[in-house]
Amino acid sequence: MKTKPWLWPANAIGMLLIAVAAILQPVTMLSMPCDAPTCDPHGYVAIFSVFPTAFVVIVALFALGMLNDRRRSGFGVAIFAAAACAGMLLLFGAILIAPVRWPLAAVTLVVLGLAIEGLRSAPVPASR
Repeated sequence: MKTKPWLWPANAIGMLLIAVAAILQPVTMLSMPCDAPTCDPHGYVAIFSVFPTAFVVIVALFALGMLNDRRRSGFGVAIFAAAACAGMLLLFGAILIAPVRWPLAAVTLVVLGLAIEGLRSAPVPASR
């Protein structure tokens, strides 16, 4: 196995992107005009999307902290955060508009690939 030290900062940036992607989903739902057939005039979908958003953001920030500490288990938590963000995309994908949905899906897949590659690479020795 080859050591890839660039995966640590790449995954840390990826976790920030996952947190932004999770926050962007309910913000987009709240800012949509209410003339579409999938309209939610009372905002229940946006209100109930706050709970999974908070969960994904907390997990992503936890993974970010673990990655900053150079803990290898941070890659596993990063995979879980990306999978949770993908689950939110599946849950709210019908409501999100395509210019938001597809970039979020692409970011989620790239971050997931980086985290998997981080688990497969050799550990980087900690500098003391």
